[in-house]
Amino acid sequence: MARTQSTQYPILGLLCIKPLSGYDLRAEIEGTLNSFWRESEGQIYPTLRMLEETGQIVRIEGQRKQARERQVYAITDLGRQRLRAWIAEEPRMQSPRNEFLLKVWMMRHGPEGAVLAHIRQHRQQVAIRMAAAAELQTLVERNRSFPDFPVWQTLFRYGALMREAELAWCDETLAALEPLERREAKAATCTRKGKKLIEQR
Repeated sequence: MARTQSTQYPILGLLCIKPLSGYDLRAEIEGTLNSFWRESEGQIYPTLRMLEETGQIVRIEGQRKQARERQVYAITDLGRQRLRAWIAEEPRMQSPRNEFLLKVWMMRHGPEGAVLAHIRQHRQQVAIRMAAAAELQTLVERNRSFPDFPVWQTLFRYGALMREAELAWCDETLAALEPLERREAKAATCTRKGKKLIEQR
């Protein structure tokens, strides 16, 4: 599926809740959906144009922000029909491409300490995302009366469990690989010293 094609569905889904601007859509995707869906700004605005051209969304009057009007979009009946049909289709599973894990796999062929530094940094980033998600969930808790609230709760739970698993993996991996790297560093030092002694003879 083309990138623009897949981008249209989170946009239509968010517009089912309320009209939003392109900026609002980007913020909602980054804040609400980021545990399982990512989109770049470069994909959102071309997709909005496509959806408007095909009659799935319409521009409505927005608030004036300084000199120009804020562009706000609302979903149409056609957009709701397209979204409904897409939800009924079997999900397409995307092929995993994880550069971080690829570098862990090649750890022994890189500079000493580089991959362990990547793992520590990754752990910090996961911890930061966990804290941000906890803050967002506090805000969502105020909308318990909203019909989609039980669904939102399950997705927050999915994100929380995935991050907890990532943290646990980072801790286990560091515990397993730090001694390995120390042994290899020691062996490399011994090899260099042995070569130096041979050269001096």
